[in-house]
Amino acid sequence: MEHKSLSDRSRKRKVDLSIIVITKNEERDIVKCLDQLCKINFLSKEIILVDSNSSDKTRELARKYPIKIINMVKSNVYSAPAGRNIGLDNAKGKFILFIDGDQVLNIPWLRKYIKFLEREDYDAVFGQYVHINAGEDFNGFQKLAKEVRGYRKVGLVGTFLIKDSIDLRKEKFDPFMKGEEEKDLAYRLDSKGKKILCSDEIMAAHFLKKEDYTEVSEKVNFIQGIGQMFRKYSFTKYIFNLVSDFAKYFFLSFLALTSILSLVFLNSIYYKLISPVIFFFVVFYKNKFIMDRHYFIVLLKAFVVPVNVVRGLFCKDGRTLKHTYKLEVLGK
Repeated sequence: MEHKSLSDRSRKRKVDLSIIVITKNEERDIVKCLDQLCKINFLSKEIILVDSNSSDKTRELARKYPIKIINMVKSNVYSAPAGRNIGLDNAKGKFILFIDGDQVLNIPWLRKYIKFLEREDYDAVFGQYVHINAGEDFNGFQKLAKEVRGYRKVGLVGTFLIKDSIDLRKEKFDPFMKGEEEKDLAYRLDSKGKKILCSDEIMAAHFLKKEDYTEVSEKVNFIQGIGQMFRKYSFTKYIFNLVSDFAKYFFLSFLALTSILSLVFLNSIYYKLISPVIFFFVVFYKNKFIMDRHYFIVLLKAFVVPVNVVRGLFCKDGRTLKHTYKLEVLGK
């Protein structure tokens, strides 16, 4: 039945590209995101916004655009992968672009890699982000190179372009992943023989939120996804990919743990301070010494990384997904 339904969907395609946007309280950035997506004019498209019952003006602002808006009114799992799956269930395009509501797409990148996927033996492609700090102006994207630059990689990130396929529809995203659901999908698709390209070029701008305690609390919860990935793939051929992808988290975890142990067990004040000083320097360097950042929050987040990885290793996945969603707007 899965093969037949996909075949029927393929014959009924009316659009070349389905764009699935997921949102949760993105009123600050959703206009920038949708403004850019509506400028895509080199192929037929549909934009499907899946909202996790936002409490701000996200859906109100989105209603001004010719798009479909699907609201997850009630769910036992309000997660990014659950939202993407709902969008996928309603998508009709030959190609599918996944993007978050706090991002702006680089349209030349999309044009280039649509053509790439049409002519090359690849199934999906993703690229790099420009990260824009809260309050900073966005000045556009870097100029793209003329030639395709990239390399084969078993992995995906939040924004990526993929061909519709039976395997994609069958595998979908794991709605119970706390984070890293894109890599989880990539590993499963790779096991089916799908090929993914990592482009070295900029595909989107990501607008970072101000790091307050609420935002950091949500971010560190996503770290549980790393533990879930290790629980799933530690004894598979993907273990080396995992170690490579999450090396920075291991390094931070090692420094955080070493700092705590040195403060507790070492006698000399000089030895006590060596590890914490190195840890602080690494965090400051990683954040480019921007002194107006909430460094106490940043350091706290780094210390909590190993705790959440362990939580992910042992957290129980849900057995059933129960949600109700409503199609609010059908754009012209």
